[in-house]
Amino acid sequence: MSPDRYTELIEFLGRKFDRIEQRLRVLEVSHESLRDQVELLADGQSMSNERSAARFDRIELRFDKWEVDLGTVQLEHKRRISVLEAGRRDR
Repeated sequence: MSPDRYTELIEFLGRKFDRIEQRLRVLEVSHESLRDQVELLADGQSMSNERSAARFDRIELRFDKWEVDLGTVQLEHKRRISVLEAGRRDR
């Protein structure tokens, strides 16, 4: 191989490696950006899960209260029916 061909080959390979390095830099930047976006997405999902859990806790408390209130109403209803039935028997 002549010195000129060798120099030409080295320059050609240098340009190729430079383009490969540029592509790798673009990929690294894209990877970092994507990783940051995934992290933001995960954080947002976590906050959404926490808000949903808190909301379901409040709903559960409301149902528990409703259940207690309904039980109280049923007891009062049974008491009133007993009083009415006792009044009928006494007639």
